[in-house]
Amino acid sequence: TTQEIIVNDTGTYWVKATSAEGCSNRDTINIGLYPQPQLDETNLVITNTGCGQNNGSITGLQVTGTPPLAYYWVNMLGDTIGFNIDLLNLSAGAYSLVVAYGTCSSTMATYLVNDDGNIQIDSVNFTNDHCSSNTATLTIYASATNPDILTYSIDGVNFLSSGGIFTNLPQGSYYLMIKDTNNCVGNYINNPVIIQNIGGPEITTENVSPENDFSADGSIFLEATLANGDVTYSIYNGNNPQTNNGLFENLSAGTYHCKVWDGFGCDTTFEVIVPRNTTTILEAISGFGSSCVNDTVVSSLNLKQFNGVFSFEAKIYYNINVVNCVGYIDLLPELEAGFNANITTPGEVLLTWQGTLPLTLPDTVMTKLVFGGLGEGVSLIYWAAGPGQSVFFDQHMDTINAVCHVGEIQVYTSPEIDMQPNEEACSGDTILVEPTVTDGNGTIIYEWSGPNEYQSQNKKLFLSSVNINQTGTYTLTVVDSMYCQKSRTININVIPSPEIAFSEYDTLWVEPGFLLEAGYGAEYYYWNTGEITETIVIDSMGNYMVEVTSYQNCKSTDAVQILWAGTPFYLPNAFTPNGDGLNDSFAPIPRYDYVNKYHLSIYNRWGQRIYETTDINRGWDGTYKGSPCMLGAYVYRIVYEEFGQQSIESKVMEGTVMLVR
Repeated sequence: TTQEIIVNDTGTYWVKATSAEGCSNRDTINIGLYPQPQLDETNLVITNTGCGQNNGSITGLQVTGTPPLAYYWVNMLGDTIGFNIDLLNLSAGAYSLVVAYGTCSSTMATYLVNDDGNIQIDSVNFTNDHCSSNTATLTIYASATNPDILTYSIDGVNFLSSGGIFTNLPQGSYYLMIKDTNNCVGNYINNPVIIQNIGGPEITTENVSPENDFSADGSIFLEATLANGDVTYSIYNGNNPQTNNGLFENLSAGTYHCKVWDGFGCDTTFEVIVPRNTTTILEAISGFGSSCVNDTVVSSLNLKQFNGVFSFEAKIYYNINVVNCVGYIDLLPELEAGFNANITTPGEVLLTWQGTLPLTLPDTVMTKLVFGGLGEGVSLIYWAAGPGQSVFFDQHMDTINAVCHVGEIQVYTSPEIDMQPNEEACSGDTILVEPTVTDGNGTIIYEWSGPNEYQSQNKKLFLSSVNINQTGTYTLTVVDSMYCQKSRTININVIPSPEIAFSEYDTLWVEPGFLLEAGYGAEYYYWNTGEITETIVIDSMGNYMVEVTSYQNCKSTDAVQILWAGTPFYLPNAFTPNGDGLNDSFAPIPRYDYVNKYHLSIYNRWGQRIYETTDINRGWDGTYKGSPCMLGAYVYRIVYEEFGQQSIESKVMEGTVMLVR
């Protein structure tokens, strides 16, 4: 009864209006309700413009609502510029999506498309290469609205997403450019950038002073020029370096491996030889050797400039954790009289000699000390050179100048072998022995030896289908790259497999009831018939297989084909077809049930066939065409085949039978 109503649902509504004078009128109206559409921005993609071009876009929006829906895109001026939900080819600006539905419309959202703007290279930092080692670096700094979309190039061709950082560059000219995803390009105003190669240190001075009479008073002085920074010197192949100081003193004669380098790792390497100035001086030299743990090795004691020596007393030291001195060999005959060698303290050998006249010898080996290897490592073998140690005297008991040289013995660990001591197998089995070898040095060589001149260079011992002749002791010897070796043995016992009595036969022709024996002396028997006895009774033809197990659990398996021997029929020599129910027909009586094909023919004395059948259960009743035949002898002929034959062939039986009434 009001002039206005609120509508909450679709439908047809009517209204009646009545004036104060009682006049009235009515009308109807249909109301449709359309829910506002929903906007899904899950896949929204806004692509900004680049380089001031109209290449922006708004894509990926989805709108759901009551169809039909219509789309209107409006720019900042209120102009409609598109009717598809995806808006393409835009310039920078703000764009609103309006959706019309039914008689209604709604502005769903407004989106801003920016301009990424022009791009340019602001600055460049770089470092030079050093000694042509490709260590130069170059960094490009660029301006862009969105720097994450930039790629960088140093040759004008290949653009990389490197963040503007390039490393490991050689010397050369580089042309720098940047580019964004819209193919806007910016060039460096100061192209090209020149990267130079800075050389390493150059040796300008190399002075050498010799050593005098083994006094370790030699020296080396090196001097090098460098563009900038510190220079480092070493005469020990890079070890014990000295910065900005190329003087090395207190050197013995020898070859020194020199290295000079700068702070960038650029170096120069070369060799310097420090010579020795000598007057006549005796040299006592220890030799070098190598051995394995638990083996022996010798170290030669050499003498040079052994002139006018009347006596000497010397001490030789060694490392008792690595070697143990067990004696000496090959003493010079000239020193045998008056020579003594004693071990007074572990790790120390005392050598003394007293001559009767001064002795002069050519450069030679005085003797050889014999050592046993105790443990892996290096033992120095050196003459004691302290005051009063290793002294040589002339006939006036004046000390002869002498210098001692150190030797060494290297002891290597021996390989160790781990494997089982014994192996037992049955005849025909496969034996595999897999030893584990530990320790040792470098490549290991394997050598097996055994009975019957067995030899193998394989790591594993592999014996297939063994027999009792292979029983015995097998020895594995391993040798490493330092010729250290170790041996281990394994005893292999091959047990004979049990023998099967019929093993020499593939086929046996026997009578029913034949006793088939597997053999004797075994613990278990298992036939394919399911029987478990040593002997089984044969009641049918076929393939018989047995597995025999000995008391040592060795097994043998064999099979034999059993076929019946003799003829498969009993044939009577007479019959009486008189109807008394006894012996009224002539028919072969089968002995076995293995006849395959069968054909019986009866002939009279004139060779006329008077009867035939292929039914083994049907005999001749003594008639021909329903009439009784005469008394007398008749010839029979049977053609048959047997089951179980390896090759099937027809067999024939012929004979005579008497018809008696």
